[in-house]
Amino acid sequence: VADAPIVLLPSGRTDSGVHACHQVIHFDSKAIRSGDNWVNGANSHLPNTISLNWANEISQEFHARFSATSRTYRYLMARTNTRPGILSNAVTWVRYPLDTTAMSEACRYLIGERDYSAFRGSGCQSMSSFRNVSKAVIYDIGELIVFEITANAFLLHMVRNIVGALLEIGRGKRKPE
Repeated sequence: VADAPIVLLPSGRTDSGVHACHQVIHFDSKAIRSGDNWVNGANSHLPNTISLNWANEISQEFHARFSATSRTYRYLMARTNTRPGILSNAVTWVRYPLDTTAMSEACRYLIGERDYSAFRGSGCQSMSSFRNVSKAVIYDIGELIVFEITANAFLLHMVRNIVGALLEIGRGKRKPE
């Protein structure tokens, strides 16, 4: 679509197996196209699992990664007796009862700027383990339990490790605090 090689610069990376929605990227190009032409042209070459939603010219000062002020993860858990057939690769299957009230209470302890070393993956290369979490909530949508967390940045495996701890709290094996 750019009629020349381009380098995509994303706002961040996700852990393996994580699906990104509304991932922001930027690139430089000498090609002049309307936003619709970039979107339609790129989507005609992308696999069905990736879709461009919006494109527009931006200022030279903008950088998808370094201009981002926050990121949000939504972690989905299916609380069902049988394994989910639809979205089976996009949800964690939970076959046991969970105390979502205790899990919600635990989310309050995640809010603020603090050291998240306990939730850091062993291969994490971040210089600092301090992150600022502005939102952490658990809510139900039918058989789904949704954990939503927003922070300035995340450490390697931070969200999945937090979810693991929340599941232990939901099962009554740990206290919320």
